[in-house]
Amino acid sequence: MNKGSRFTLAALLLILSSTFAIANPLFSVLPPLQQSEAYVQFSKRPISELSKLFCLISRFKVCDVDIDYGGGRYNTRYAAPLVAMFLTTHYKKGQSAKEWILSYCHRTIPSGKLIWAILPDGSKHLASDVLLQELDELEKSPPASLRD
Repeated sequence: MNKGSRFTLAALLLILSSTFAIANPLFSVLPPLQQSEAYVQFSKRPISELSKLFCLISRFKVCDVDIDYGGGRYNTRYAAPLVAMFLTTHYKKGQSAKEWILSYCHRTIPSGKLIWAILPDGSKHLASDVLLQELDELEKSPPASLRD
């Protein structure tokens, strides 16, 4: 095996291990998506990219996760209403939920520091990765009214 192949294999293993490291801890923090109050409310509204983002905010509002934003640590129960206000003023019509998450939930404004989600067990995960994972789950589980 040459150096390039070993590097590719190592990179692939790192990506896979990162994916599983993100997925597993959330099960202890969040209830299953379709059993959450956020999802119940989401299923009653017209589905849009903006409603997906509000669903994610509501979903994390009720869990015990802290956000490390530029060195300050904020519980999602406190931060969620502020994020909702920020969303209403910074969402651009036609923008996908994924684009918005990558624009505003990956690095701080204006310093550009990474934004971290800190789970109750102390593990840190990029906030954008956690939100994108939840968004993916939300998009795979459309409300019953849309499955018909």
